[in-house]
Amino acid sequence: MALCQHDVLYDGGYCKYMVLRIVLICLIVFVLLSLFQALFSMMRASPEHKIKMVRALSVRIGLSLALFLLLLLGWANGWWMPHRIG
Repeated sequence: MALCQHDVLYDGGYCKYMVLRIVLICLIVFVLLSLFQALFSMMRASPEHKIKMVRALSVRIGLSLALFLLLLLGWANGWWMPHRIG
């Protein structure tokens, strides 16, 4: 990946964390896109669009589950730590 090739950007694991952040952001974007796709399918009344809505919501659930599991895996491996508020 282009981020990992430069010595300036690679600082003992910085590249790994950056790639994981990019994956997390992409998952969040795909969840939102799937949610809006379901919304637009819900606005239509035909049975074909209802099937598209169910499929889009199923994809959203799968992506949300993958996002949650990736967050738990990252927390368990020490890739990122939650911080206190305040």
